Amino acid sequence: MSDFSVKVSIAIPAYNNLESFKRALDSILIQKFQDYEVVVTDDSNNDNIKNYLAELNNPKVKYFKNPTALGAPENWNEAIRKSNGEYIKILHHDDWFTHEHSLEKFVKLLDKHPESDFGYAKSVDVDIETGKIKTRNAEKYVERLKKNCFELFLTNRIGAPSVTIFRNGKNLFFDKNLKWVVDMDFYIQCLINNSNLAFANEVLINIGISSTQVTKICENNQNIEIFEQFYLYDKYKNYLQDKKYQKELSKLIKKFKIKDINILKDILSDGIEIPEKISKNLSKRNLWLKKIFRF
Repeated sequence: MSDFSVKVSIAIPAYNNLESFKRALDSILIQKFQDYEVVVTDDSNNDNIKNYLAELNNPKVKYFKNPTALGAPENWNEAIRKSNGEYIKILHHDDWFTHEHSLEKFVKLLDKHPESDFGYAKSVDVDIETGKIKTRNAEKYVERLKKNCFELFLTNRIGAPSVTIFRNGKNLFFDKNLKWVVDMDFYIQCLINNSNLAFANEVLINIGISSTQVTKICENNQNIEIFEQFYLYDKYKNYLQDKKYQKELSKLIKKFKIKDINILKDILSDGIEIPEKISKNLSKRNLWLKKIFRF
């Protein structure tokens, strides 16, 4: 007999923005598949979501207010820890199911692929301000990811965590040291020991695109992008021997016009290794610049 009390936990790590939260929750409450619980871990600095759920009084919704704000991604982990379902389906509060059968299709994705611990579906990006819609062509990367999950180091081939579903009890959590490449790292964790990736070639999730997203806040931030990409490289460096992975780091250095090895060291924390080739190239440039200024 299963130790899980429900088939699937829909984990919503919430932070303010009641209207977006309502949209996400409404898309859950219309689902035809009913063997689920909703786990809300609330990092908000107000009680709007708490009061709304108290008024709604739906027994399927389990609400937890974090005594102290955990921040992303630790709030995501808290939702995972409190989930009692056989499967966990993360749904960020600014995303929502596309139709009433979305959850059922996510559940069937893992039911039909017992060899898989992790699956995902196609999604569309919806610009909240303009209404513009963009479909992700996720299907063309599935086989490549099955062969090599470190394709994710080059770019996020899967999408936001809301497009995924995974088996509970695997002791997998988001790395609290990350926020820019945190989803890519989590997917690598899921696939590194079991590459049997399940994929639903149908749009099941709408991803809300807005200026308040963590991704938008991190984007083009030199310290965040460089630190996190080098951190990720260092974490999996034994698997990242191909030159293309170091080229990705070099592109980042070029993007932010880092020309001094000491600047790079200042951005990175102690213990994060700078690949030898990158270190040599920047050190040579330092020496060259010193000679020029000397004359």
